[in-house]
Amino acid sequence: MRKTLFLLSLTLIALTYSCDKDENNDCSPSQSHALDGEWHLINVSCECLPVELELGENIWTMDVAAGTLTVEDNTTEDYPAVPESGNYELIVTSDSLYYELPYGYTYYFEGGDLYLDQQSESDGPLVRLTRP
Repeated sequence: MRKTLFLLSLTLIALTYSCDKDENNDCSPSQSHALDGEWHLINVSCECLPVELELGENIWTMDVAAGTLTVEDNTTEDYPAVPESGNYELIVTSDSLYYELPYGYTYYFEGGDLYLDQQSESDGPLVRLTRP
């Protein structure tokens, strides 16, 4: 009887502290998301004039768990699709990122860079960010 009660208690504890793992094996709120941290905007392609920036000119700091995007804009010109300095609400789904509602971006990683695509095939911007 004591063994059964012990096993039942152990099972209950395991179920209480277990979690569902998503495709990123993200089980703990303390684990970081691939988008978290500092990114530098280096390129915007669209039907507008292309934007080429140097590292440090437009810095994004993302915290997916907190739902925040902080932008530090050190450019001297007003570029299309380049956000100004400020704090933005950040919403991330499995393949989309929103920071200026209602406009969302499909995101993907290629060669270590982060790409944000807002229907670039039909004239929307394609934004490229890289780690410092």
